[in-house]
Amino acid sequence: MLNSRCVDQLQLLNANDQNVIKGGAMKNNIDSLQRLREMLQASNYLDKMTDELYLEMQKLFSMDETALVERLYSIIHRHYERLGHVGKGFHCLEHVLELAVLLLKVYNYQQTAGKENELSDAEQKSLAIFANHKLPNLYKFEVMEMLVVAILHNHDPFRIVGPPQLNRTLDSLYSDESIRDIIERLSLSASNIGLMIERIVSPYTLVKSPGWNTKLEMHIKQHRSRDRFIQKSEFLNLLDKASIYYSLSPEEADKRIEGLEDELGLPKQSLLIKTSRFLKEKGINQLAQWVPENYRQKWSLIERHYEYQNTLFMNVFGYKS
Repeated sequence: MLNSRCVDQLQLLNANDQNVIKGGAMKNNIDSLQRLREMLQASNYLDKMTDELYLEMQKLFSMDETALVERLYSIIHRHYERLGHVGKGFHCLEHVLELAVLLLKVYNYQQTAGKENELSDAEQKSLAIFANHKLPNLYKFEVMEMLVVAILHNHDPFRIVGPPQLNRTLDSLYSDESIRDIIERLSLSASNIGLMIERIVSPYTLVKSPGWNTKLEMHIKQHRSRDRFIQKSEFLNLLDKASIYYSLSPEEADKRIEGLEDELGLPKQSLLIKTSRFLKEKGINQLAQWVPENYRQKWSLIERHYEYQNTLFMNVFGYKS
């Protein structure tokens, strides 16, 4: 619906561009044309990512499971669209899809590339970014759990401005009957999903949080199972931080980061100048060996782009980003 509406208005404005338009009307017309083009581009990207999500799910899950995830995504989609968070800001609907698709791409690529057996020591080390734990091979039901977390982790049905609020995300998870029904039909635990969302949204403060660890011990009794849960959460956190840099062009990534500055009320370019350091500190480059070739190509462009920015800021302002 959005695509056809945008196309109709674009055709009208393009036709008007052929006329002689005087004064401010020309500028207004050009501005409207640019906004509509951006809307159409965002809509096309959303359609592309949605198609990729369904394609990757079909490789891994049954038709019934895929249908349930589609239903969950449609619920989230409606909320994001109603609140105006499609194609705008950092925590937009596109980011949800980018994380979900990257998760499935990494898992499916690992399987097709012959990585289904135990990882080598070097591979384990490269993926153990946030802790001294080895990342275990994932079972399909664990991937499903992480996929549901990816779809829900920024879901705030009352957000107008600013970033999503964790308390509202968790309230929605536990109180929305439609969401709970889907989780139960997928044979997943809402409590575990909530705990993983907490770990992803605020991993470093929660690592030392007695409250979070107490909840984890209450819900997951076995020590080895808790370790595995933490490993999965930290890996999904890494994917969350990496997703825009493996999915977008450098220009698109810059725009997304600017959206985060707006959400947080920060000065322009305050985060952009720190991006090169952020990518290195978080170990995001380590993921390159675990994604398909087209994702590696995007990452290569991103890495060069922010290295150049780092050099530019160092030369102009006399410090490294």
